[in-house]
Amino acid sequence: MKQKNVQRLVIAALFCALICAATAALPIPLGNGGYANLGDTLIAVCSFFVGPLWGFLAAGLGSSLADLFLSYGIYAPVTFIIKGTMALIYILIFRRFAKTKAAIPMALVASVVAEAVMVGGYFAFECILYSPAGALSGIPGNLIQAAVGIACSTVLVSLFSHNKYLMKHSSANLGLVL
Repeated sequence: MKQKNVQRLVIAALFCALICAATAALPIPLGNGGYANLGDTLIAVCSFFVGPLWGFLAAGLGSSLADLFLSYGIYAPVTFIIKGTMALIYILIFRRFAKTKAAIPMALVASVVAEAVMVGGYFAFECILYSPAGALSGIPGNLIQAAVGIACSTVLVSLFSHNKYLMKHSSANLGLVL
């Protein structure tokens, strides 16, 4: 394995652990039996640094492990797909504009699109799991989580994108396909 790949793997593993901890350590209970957390913020930051493939894996695995730790095991497989897809979408949108003056607005757009995937993904799953009416009750909580994720990730990635050292070592700058 090339040294860059090993570095990317190690960083992805660290983000996996951080995402899990940020999700499970401070869950904010919502009225529908679910919880909000700060994990989505780290999903955007993770994909910024490790790229689409490793970001997908780290975000999906870290978030799924948190579901297991918090006794939401039935959500773990769906969480893996949803949160991994969020990381993938985030970096694919942001990377196109990372070196332009549109980087900050595109960090916001990337966050909004990624969080829309989260809200829609959990709604679709809960329609199957419960019913469409039951799934509707989860939307307000997911929107709260999305708003926190959008605000925090946009601020952090905007700050990172203005740091020359961090941009040099980010996946947004490396032009990685995976």
